[in-house]
Amino acid sequence: MPTAPPDRSVLRPALHLLGIALLSLAGMWVLMRFALHSYTGRQWDTLGMYSVGGTIARYDRMVLFLSIVTVPHLIQATLVCTVLAAIQRRWAVAAAIPVMIAGASVTTQVLKNYVFHAVTGPNTLPSGHSTTGVILAVASVWAVPRIARPYAVAAAGFVAVSIGMGTVAAYWHRPSDVYAAALVCLAWLGLGAAGVLALRARSTTRLSSGRPWPLLAASILAMVGAWLFIFGLIGYRFNGASAAMYLFDAFVTVTVTGGCALVVWWAALWADRFDPRPEPAPRQGSLGSTFGDSHQASHPSAPIGTSSR
Repeated sequence: MPTAPPDRSVLRPALHLLGIALLSLAGMWVLMRFALHSYTGRQWDTLGMYSVGGTIARYDRMVLFLSIVTVPHLIQATLVCTVLAAIQRRWAVAAAIPVMIAGASVTTQVLKNYVFHAVTGPNTLPSGHSTTGVILAVASVWAVPRIARPYAVAAAGFVAVSIGMGTVAAYWHRPSDVYAAALVCLAWLGLGAAGVLALRARSTTRLSSGRPWPLLAASILAMVGAWLFIFGLIGYRFNGASAAMYLFDAFVTVTVTGGCALVVWWAALWADRFDPRPEPAPRQGSLGSTFGDSHQASHPSAPIGTSSR
């Protein structure tokens, strides 16, 4: 039997995804030059790490929250997301999830420990905790069914954003470390999505349309929830001693949380596109219903192949 021709409509999206991965690498290079190889950039980055602060008790609560990021939890979450996608028979997504998680985790450790070197002090870029939080949020929104995806974006995005900003609030990482972690996840998200498209290349099912605005609203909700968690429940405050420094502290908070939330949003958009495209409902008055179905329906007793007259 002849095989179905490949869906050439995946070529442009695949090139777009690979371009995003390359742009992520370019962004990583810019971060490295500014935050690691520039004394001025290093000073501003360190100042950003102290943009928020609190008492010892608040610090202890933040560290307790960050302790959820462990290797066993990472493995368990990977298995859950993979199995959930496989149960829905979304085999390409199920194959991509562990590859993305392992790739982002290994890339972060290799870059931090063997590739990047800071002009002063030990290098901490990218943040391993932030990478884990963001890439698991990406896997979560890929694994859940379409109907539950906005809720997954809000919930998993909240955890990812809180972990990213929490590493800054706990003075574990500078803002650039979290930016770099988000870029690592974005690069592997692009590669993973391109891989899913490659596995679907011979499928006759075309890509679905995304839901940018509901998913964006869920991402914003996740970001606002993280602010309420860090500044409300835990009780952190901006450390700025002047109006200008308050603006700088707010800039750090918005860009750190917003960067993590945007990666989760973009992952959800592509997860929507990977869902099976719903079949269009039959229109009234189509050729089949006009000349076939309506004829038989109006004369139910007429035998097939005979005239109704």
